[in-house]
Amino acid sequence: MSSTMPSPWQDYSLTYSSRKSYYCIFNTFRLSCGNELGANFGMVDSTVNIISTCLRALRSANLPQPIGVIDTYYTWCNHQEKPCNVPWSVISNQVDWIGLNTYPIWENIFSGMFPCTAPADAAAATLQRHKSVQANYPNKPVVLTEFGWAGANPGQSMRLQNNVITGQNCGPASDANQKLMVQGVINLYRAAKLPCNTFEAFRETWKATTSSIAMDAFWGVCQGTAPYDCINAPK
Repeated sequence: MSSTMPSPWQDYSLTYSSRKSYYCIFNTFRLSCGNELGANFGMVDSTVNIISTCLRALRSANLPQPIGVIDTYYTWCNHQEKPCNVPWSVISNQVDWIGLNTYPIWENIFSGMFPCTAPADAAAATLQRHKSVQANYPNKPVVLTEFGWAGANPGQSMRLQNNVITGQNCGPASDANQKLMVQGVINLYRAAKLPCNTFEAFRETWKATTSSIAMDAFWGVCQGTAPYDCINAPK
């Protein structure tokens, strides 16, 4: 976004109507207040207040785009992994759409309900999580805002941490598994005529030295250094 763009807390409606230089708004299809705030900071009053303040500010700006919130499957299911039938109503009642981030590879480490999803099954599992959240919020469109599977160095695979609850170890991070999963999701969503967003475009190689989780550097379907080969990009 341009450095001359006004803050979300300012009167955005004036700049939208009178300053054509602020062209970014014309190419924005949806707006979100936050990404995984509930997952990272808890579904507590302070989180709800921050999100609600942002939503009110965007509403008061009279922007034309639908306004939503992005969070994880676990959050949108109100910590009820299976079945997903308890909505986060204090937030969902304020939004036009719901953004869903879901990662079977993370579930393989942290979930007790979904402890072992193989890469070959991860695309179908992603669509199933989407359907579950959509059923939990029948009056709100749900958009898959993040999905993916971590790769690894070329020709290598990365054994992941055992599931913290069951002790199982499933689906290593590798280029082959990343390509299989990402292309599988694209195929399913294309057939269902649903939008989706891959996480992510380029590998963040700097995370290899800054993150305690080795696979954090390998989410991109394109290499993070020149010539930026997109070896696992979906078709």
